[in-house]
Amino acid sequence: MKRLVGSLLIACAACLLAVRGAFAQYPFGTNKVMYAPKDLKIIETPHLEIYSYPDELLEAEFVASLAESVWAEYSSFFAVDFESRIPVIL
Repeated sequence: MKRLVGSLLIACAACLLAVRGAFAQYPFGTNKVMYAPKDLKIIETPHLEIYSYPDELLEAEFVASLAESVWAEYSSFFAVDFESRIPVIL
């Protein structure tokens, strides 16, 4: 029994010595978000506002037509109508 307790104490001491400080915080602040002004373009459809970057205008027009058809399908299925345009951010 003494041998088991002694082995257990040695194992616990080895674990405590092996544990080191957490270095996830070092160096602090290197992953900060950098804010820069962006030039967003808005495509307005009868029920949606599509926000996108100028170089993604073709994709935004595709999403606008697709989202408008989805809006028409869902609004008829759920019998709901919104008071303002729904924003969609790409």
